[in-house]
Amino acid sequence: MSDIKKIKSTLIYGSNRTYFFDIKTNLEGNKYLVIQENKLNSEQLKVTIGEENIAQFIKALNLLLPEFGLEERLKENIPMR
Repeated sequence: MSDIKKIKSTLIYGSNRTYFFDIKTNLEGNKYLVIQENKLNSEQLKVTIGEENIAQFIKALNLLLPEFGLEERLKENIPMR
């Protein structure tokens, strides 16, 4: 039996991909984020980011996101599951 627990999940549907975002805890109780991409007719890709690196991960995303010019769209109320 596994002691890994899923705390919270959400997902995003793309045209031919689905992205899963899961927060889990490991055996020691540390949290981590798992981002998984499922693409039709392809293998699954998974990235795991430990709790100790989450702030750096978000900071890096915030530095890069303005390049997409999405400021107005990010303010919209995007439904999450």
